[in-house]
Amino acid sequence: MNSKEYINSMKIKMKLTFLITCILGIQIMVAQTTQVSGKITDAETGDPLIVAQVFVKGTFVGTTTDDQGAFTIEANAGDILMVAYIGYKTKEVAFGEGVMNIALEPDVLRQDEVVVTGLVTSVKRRNAANAVAVVSGEDLVKAPTQTLDVR
Repeated sequence: MNSKEYINSMKIKMKLTFLITCILGIQIMVAQTTQVSGKITDAETGDPLIVAQVFVKGTFVGTTTDDQGAFTIEANAGDILMVAYIGYKTKEVAFGEGVMNIALEPDVLRQDEVVVTGLVTSVKRRNAANAVAVVSGEDLVKAPTQTLDVR
């Protein structure tokens, strides 16, 4: 290979490197995530829904609401947010900028009690194959408190 061919091959490599860098830079700029916050409330009463799940549809990105029904999540423009809460209809909302206030409607068909079993699953009370016990608030108050000592 003579010096002229070597120079031409280096020019081609430099142009390809520049082109790839530009394409990656554009892709990074387009795929910017945006942070949005909002509040999840009951559509009938306006009360905040505590620990409602808010997640980006088709991904593992999600969060839960705080004690005021507020949430903050990052997503891309065009993503769909899914909002779910036990006893309420799941709602899909287009991702928007700014503050998103979302009201969930109660789901009459999902008002059965939820039974938590030792199998780390939940089933409707009428479908439970195991024995079911009721624990009152008084029983919980009498139970010893668990502590976690961090050292």
